[in-house]
Amino acid sequence: MVARALAPALPEKVAGASHGDSMIVLLAGRDPRTRRDYVSLEATLGGWGAWDGSDGETALINNVNGSLKDIPIEVFETRYPFRISTYEIRPDSGGAGRFRGGNGVVREYTALHDCTVSLWFERSTTPAWGLFGGHDAAPPEVVINPGREDERRLLKCNGLRLKAGDVIRCATGGGGGFGPPAERDPGAVRADVLDGQVSETRAKEVYAHA
Repeated sequence: MVARALAPALPEKVAGASHGDSMIVLLAGRDPRTRRDYVSLEATLGGWGAWDGSDGETALINNVNGSLKDIPIEVFETRYPFRISTYEIRPDSGGAGRFRGGNGVVREYTALHDCTVSLWFERSTTPAWGLFGGHDAAPPEVVINPGREDERRLLKCNGLRLKAGDVIRCATGGGGGFGPPAERDPGAVRADVLDGQVSETRAKEVYAHA
């Protein structure tokens, strides 16, 4: 908030807001493969804000959690009784702008046994803001069992019980954009579409060119 308040005085140094949260996923239970109790705590990656000179970084851990790691899928599945069916960049989650905010990610877990999950996702009501005409980013979203009759949407819970086969789909927020989107280099927009950072639909609607 201080950076946002001082932005008019320091436009060449300030950046749009980041996803700004640890976005914690804590899974716990007894591994049926080893018959040992386990606890997994992850800080989920998100997008960072753009500034005058560069797009925001995509898929980084919040800086207050610098000691936590982005665990590779193969390592996670070896350590814990889950399958990670999706781990990808979340297109369009960063705010549009002359310089684009970084994107968040989508990480989807499938439980292989009965267990519990605790969640702590913030910055949903006030997602990462853009500056000087840059757009705000998308907020986070967590869905339990997406598309099923028992689908639930929530951002916080403590010890929520899951059954084998339940799915947790975590989509993290992006960073705010910087400057008016109409001023973005068309070549950069095309590169974003080719890289899967921005959808063709968003490129046409927000940047007026693909």
